[in-house]
Amino acid sequence: MKLKYLKSFLLSGLVMVSLAACGKAEQASAPVESVAEVNVNAEANANAGIKKDTLPEGYAVQLVYLDEEAGVDPYQVRIVVTREYLRIDDTDEGKSFVLMDRKAGVVYSAAEANDTVLVLDPKVPEPRPTWSQKLVEKQVPHEDMPKIGGLKGVRYEYYLGDKSCIGAVVVKDLLPEVSRALGEYRSILANQHLASIDTTPVELQIPCDLAINIYEPNRYVSNGLPIIEWNYSGFRRSLVDYNEAFKVPAGLFKLPEKYGRFTLDEMRKRAMDAASAPQTTAPQTKQ
Repeated sequence: MKLKYLKSFLLSGLVMVSLAACGKAEQASAPVESVAEVNVNAEANANAGIKKDTLPEGYAVQLVYLDEEAGVDPYQVRIVVTREYLRIDDTDEGKSFVLMDRKAGVVYSAAEANDTVLVLDPKVPEPRPTWSQKLVEKQVPHEDMPKIGGLKGVRYEYYLGDKSCIGAVVVKDLLPEVSRALGEYRSILANQHLASIDTTPVELQIPCDLAINIYEPNRYVSNGLPIIEWNYSGFRRSLVDYNEAFKVPAGLFKLPEKYGRFTLDEMRKRAMDAASAPQTTAPQTKQ
């Protein structure tokens, strides 16, 4: 099964993963009435009888989001989190998924289509490039914001100048282990992007994209668990369900043993070698 939400492609050395820009850029916006829908759907599985941060062995927190973006039908994304792992998939136990080993700080992207695993390590470029701009956080008041799990959501938007780059409705203290895991995941991806920034054409360096995916990847996650998020490109993600005591199927956090593994540097080298290889044409047959 293809992972529609995982946009992994090579752009002159820059790998854009997860919330990559797509479609026509526009101001970020989120209809307020949709927040109530999230509350209703999420509340159904909010209390499974096991206290937060005391999950026994074999259990995890499971969240299901609905993703929407230009050019494709809406699709669901599942996130499963324990203290040791984070897994992102298409709501099934298939062999195409993203897995983060939280202790090692390594992200693996398994692709069943070509039996491979892309390995993203947590390396930080040195010296670290500087960023002259900074996202400005604005809290948007909303008196009728509903509660989820007994906690009230807060709406934030983040601007570069007068441009709204990303917005989110977050719930502070809701599933804090999940928020921490998402922050770790986004930080690893940001370091990978940053390592390639010098080889990325200037025309592909969109300020909002640089801010939210490289230089300040965790601004909104640090305020709480996102139940709705949207960005300047038209991407939108909404929480529709969660389970605090999900029984983990056997092998959910294991990578396929027979898949070949390669790093991002190896991926770039393969692409460069293919691009520089001499083109050959078949000899023409005389008539």
